[in-house]
Amino acid sequence: VMENFLRIRDLQENKQALDAEKGRLNTALNSETRNLPILLHQQLAQTVAIQKLKRKNERTQAGLEIAEDANRQPDILSALRQIGHGLLTQFDLQSALIAESTPAGDRLLDVLGEVPPSANPEALFGQRNPLRQVLQEGSSIVTPALTAGQEWHRNPLLSAFEAQGFIALPIQISAHQKAGVLAIGKRPLVEFSEEDQQIFDRLAV
Repeated sequence: VMENFLRIRDLQENKQALDAEKGRLNTALNSETRNLPILLHQQLAQTVAIQKLKRKNERTQAGLEIAEDANRQPDILSALRQIGHGLLTQFDLQSALIAESTPAGDRLLDVLGEVPPSANPEALFGQRNPLRQVLQEGSSIVTPALTAGQEWHRNPLLSAFEAQGFIALPIQISAHQKAGVLAIGKRPLVEFSEEDQQIFDRLAV
């Protein structure tokens, strides 16, 4: 009888210990459940920060590669074409127009990538467009997505090339000669940050 009593007592003590552990686990679970939104928010914030840093590094590397490839070219036109090709490749764009501004006037030098059958680049270049503006003002223009109400929405040149986003860069060749590259995408670009804008400004130097 004593042996059975001791065994029962041991079982009761084990049960009490298990009940206590269960209570502890339930308390911990409830605490974690309450904190779950905070933990998920923190994890999401970290993930977004990592993605932004990765995208920044990729774009910095892309700008560096474009500049290095352009510097290796034997002449100015080849360097401008290389910048155009680099923008198309690195940023998944479809068309690029290259122009220059001299004391004699502005002129279109080349068109790279896709050219819609109905588009007449020479005629369209003669009208107001982002490429002519960067030649005149010397500041880059980066528009990730063309939406209604924006300055360049429904611009004839951009519309002819089915533009949804574009990058326009001025290139200073000499004191009296400037060039420009307009790279056009048929899909909106991923949003550019101020750091990304600085990359394009460096390319434009």
